[in-house]
Amino acid sequence: MRVDELSPAPGSTKAKKRVGRGIGGKGGKTAG
Repeated sequence: MRVDELSPAPGSTKAKKRVGRGIGGKGGKTAG
């Protein structure tokens, strides 16, 4: 489970942003 290996993946990159970094609705890690 390495972030480096999932980083280059097109689907993995989208999932990372979906964690709640932009809209911050699901995860809200950096959404505050």
